Amino acid sequence: MAEIENVTVGSGAAVPTSPGTAGVQSQAPGQATTVSTVAGATGGIAPGNLVETDIDDQLFRFQSEDTALMSLMLKAKKVKVNSPEVEHFMIDEQRSSLTTDTAVAASSKAQFVLPLAASDQNIPRDYHTLLVPDVDGYAPDGKTVTPGKSLMLFVTGRDTTTDNPVVRAVNGPKTNETDAFCTTPAIQR
Repeated sequence: MAEIENVTVGSGAAVPTSPGTAGVQSQAPGQATTVSTVAGATGGIAPGNLVETDIDDQLFRFQSEDTALMSLMLKAKKVKVNSPEVEHFMIDEQRSSLTTDTAVAASSKAQFVLPLAASDQNIPRDYHTLLVPDVDGYAPDGKTVTPGKSLMLFVTGRDTTTDNPVVRAVNGPKTNETDAFCTTPAIQR
């Protein structure tokens, strides 16, 4: 019998709920922190908001003959473009490591709830992959351990009671070599 999985889809504006690498509450679940998203949240890129666009004339005149390109750049007018290069570079990123607070026992189930510390539960997003560096993955036959190649987990949804991610092993053990899905591997705390 197939398992039924309920996936909750959020709506509305994203609200920063977790800290990034700098320790600032800047991470909205499932979204990158870019200049344009931060500017949109603070009123845009204009004087008094994210970036001061006014140029100090004293700064502009300081050795302008030595830095001609810089002088031109400071006085250049704003032109709208269709390229995301200028507005969408990354200024912060989510933490990349998570901590499990309970060991996972090996079983024959295809998916399982990954128990994470409370501060890490909202970091992994649905349909993303996680690497478990201290657990070796398996070859495609599901029997041969591949030392040095980490176990990979695929996030399929959220557990409604604990809010922990529900995951499947991508390169985990299999009961039979011909099985379509891997079984639950043992993961130590």
